Amino acid sequence: LFADLDSSSDSDDDNGMGDMQITVPDVEEWDKKTKLNFEREMLGLYVSDHPLSGLSAVLADLREMSIAQLIDRARTMSDGQQVTIAGLVTSVDRRVSRKGNAWAIVTVEDMESSIQCMFFGKVYEASAQELAIDQVVRIRGQVEVRDETVSMRATEFEIPTLESVDERPLTVVIPRKVLDKGHVAQLSDILSRHPGCCEVRLALVDDTGKAQVLTFGDRFRVKRDTSLFAEMKIVFGSSCLPSA
Repeated sequence: LFADLDSSSDSDDDNGMGDMQITVPDVEEWDKKTKLNFEREMLGLYVSDHPLSGLSAVLADLREMSIAQLIDRARTMSDGQQVTIAGLVTSVDRRVSRKGNAWAIVTVEDMESSIQCMFFGKVYEASAQELAIDQVVRIRGQVEVRDETVSMRATEFEIPTLESVDERPLTVVIPRKVLDKGHVAQLSDILSRHPGCCEVRLALVDDTGKAQVLTFGDRFRVKRDTSLFAEMKIVFGSSCLPSA
């Protein structure tokens, strides 16, 4: 094999092509948005990054559940149940019905999955100008399951303000000797009323000042806000949230 390559090289030299050089022009590197758009168009998926990277906490704060969770739970939901999702518009297919009414099929995706949302009537009229590819949106709608395919019929549409969210873990400090089943139940109730993206840690402090730190699972992630802090301090005292 290598002999053949050497022979080819010699032949090229004899033809005056051995010293041929190919000049590659200097081209500016694509920006992140352009690169990701090309990846999606050519490959059908993102490779180098995701346009929503860095916004996972913001999306979690805007929605009731992820698109993947919605698809997984759709068949157990009641007929006509409404949910709120948030994600990136990747396709807008505008159509006109036989009666001449405009409507659209809008594909929305988050970091995990994608779903088609149908826009009809007044909902479409109110949002038509803002429905655009690469727009981050928040959509509320009725869940529909047909032929094993899950979709949504939009009833509300919003372009959210993408403000940063405080994702720091929340540490709750409680003396071990005062923690009983009643307090555990109260803590669970309070956390469940403030769903969000922040991890919750429980520091159980003994009489010597040593603390055992326990980490709650994803089920009890919370949103850091003043109402949560107030409820916690009423039940567990003003010193239970030293870093809040």
